[in-house]
Amino acid sequence: MSQPPLGPSPLPATSPTEGSGDVNLPADTGTNATPVPVVFDVDFDFSVPRRRPNGRLLQSCIGEHVSLTCRFKERLNSGMALVECSDGHAVQVLLPEDTDLEGPILELIVFVLSTTVVRLVRPPSEMGEGLGK
Repeated sequence: MSQPPLGPSPLPATSPTEGSGDVNLPADTGTNATPVPVVFDVDFDFSVPRRRPNGRLLQSCIGEHVSLTCRFKERLNSGMALVECSDGHAVQVLLPEDTDLEGPILELIVFVLSTTVVRLVRPPSEMGEGLGK
C-alpha cells in the first residue's frame, strides 16, 4: 500500500492574486506565486444588482461582486487594509497603493476572494464618500 506524498496539498493553489506589495492570501499553498498589482475594473457594470452581505455571510459570496458596508480599521501594508463589517467581522481588502478608505461608514464594491479577503473593484470616491455623514 503506497503512502500519499508529503508536501504541499494537492489542491490547486490560488492563482496569482491581484495584490500589491507583499500581499499573500491565506489560501497560498507555498507556490511562491508573484502577486500582481490591484487595478480597478474600468468596465464594471453598475446595472447588475449586487448582494449586500455582512461579513459572516461572505462565505456564500466567494467569486462574486458584492457591496460591503464597513468601517476602516487600519492599513496593513501598501496594498492591503483591514476593515470591520457591520456585524464586527474583520476583512482584509486588497487595493491599489494610493487608495485611501475614508469616511465613518464605507460602502465598498468588492470581489470576494475568501471569507476574510476581498478585492476592491471601484475607487471609493466613485461610490460616494461614505454613508451616515
